[in-house]
Amino acid sequence: MEEKNSLEASIHQKLEKSRRHYILFSMPETYKNLIKAGIKEDYSMGFPEQIGYRAGTGFSFFWYDLHTEEQTELMVHPFQIMDVTMKKYKNWTPEQAITEIKNIMVTARKASSPVRFIWHNSSFYSGNGWNNWEKVFETIITEGNKQM
Repeated sequence: MEEKNSLEASIHQKLEKSRRHYILFSMPETYKNLIKAGIKEDYSMGFPEQIGYRAGTGFSFFWYDLHTEEQTELMVHPFQIMDVTMKKYKNWTPEQAITEIKNIMVTARKASSPVRFIWHNSSFYSGNGWNNWEKVFETIITEGNKQM
């Protein structure tokens, strides 16, 4: 709450959306803390070390608190793909990443499901070893547009 208040004071805007850095969160504590802080939407639901469906779906949903047996007002927007997952955790080449992305997109199309991804701007910088990864980003956009 302290961090949220400080940031809101700095940017002169109310914060209602969140994504946990490094996708680190602890269930159910993190979501309960986000709700207490007034966060309405979260974009952290995904695997740091795998691509795919951590929530079992690509659709957004209201988080259900199993301890209280209540649906909350926190909207969870799961993601399926993250740049760092493919390069650093999986050690894939851009070509391998493209193949796997196309597979995820086929699965999503079959379920009429959205696909979300996290892409860091540093992943466009070849100086950090991200040579040719812009092709992967372009594939995500191109394949995602086919889905619509």
